[in-house]
Amino acid sequence: MNFSSNTLAANNETELVKAALISETISAPKDRGIIWVGLHQKLQPNWHTYWRYAGDSGLPTQLKWKKFKNVEIGKIHWPLPDIIKVGPLVNYGYENETLLLIPLTVKKKGPINLKAVAEWLVCREICIPQRKVLSLNLPAGNGEINPVNASLFKKFRRLVPEELHWPSKVFSIGNQIKLIITMNMDELKRIESVHVFPGIDGLIENGEIQKFSKNKRNIIINMKAGYAIEEGLKFFEGMINIKRSHNGSLDNRSYRINKLPLLK
Repeated sequence: MNFSSNTLAANNETELVKAALISETISAPKDRGIIWVGLHQKLQPNWHTYWRYAGDSGLPTQLKWKKFKNVEIGKIHWPLPDIIKVGPLVNYGYENETLLLIPLTVKKKGPINLKAVAEWLVCREICIPQRKVLSLNLPAGNGEINPVNASLFKKFRRLVPEELHWPSKVFSIGNQIKLIITMNMDELKRIESVHVFPGIDGLIENGEIQKFSKNKRNIIINMKAGYAIEEGLKFFEGMINIKRSHNGSLDNRSYRINKLPLLK
């Protein structure tokens, strides 16, 4: 993602997105282990940034680390995005507020000093590229949880997908993709709705209706295949969001689908 520095400087003044690096702890831990930081974005109403796969248009947020000490920096853990429709386009991103979680593996005790350049595209009717240099400094300590940020990390961690643990298969049949997930009957009965978020451009037609049904111990999701299937894509990758009834309310959980082979 390459942005003009003049455009970026002007656009940052609008404060369409307030961005900061924040930590779940108020200090670095005494021992080796994993702590969590995050890119926190608060957006003006009706504006949005993008998920790791943006959909029919857009670009995902990026972090370029310029400085770090005593730690190894992991990949972004992306929370469940919103489905954002703009005319005929269907995009995946974040409105109002999001927290992109990043694990830090502590390699050596001592203070943790981080510096990164964050780049994102913020859109409404128009799209504006923005960037900001961000810093985070944690003093040496005991790795105590920061009470100011604890609830925010808890909220968005729950929206990060888990590994899909049910037996699953995906078929490519003509212009259709069929995902079949097998689970026990008690789990199946509680499922109210599902939605698949593709992780690859051209995997499915994002704007087409996904048809969901139950059959015996299976949930079945039929989707219209995208251009990448015709071009020979051999696997399915993305995320499925499942809403289940639980004590009179809906339990909302997401699961990663990691390179399931496309069967014929």
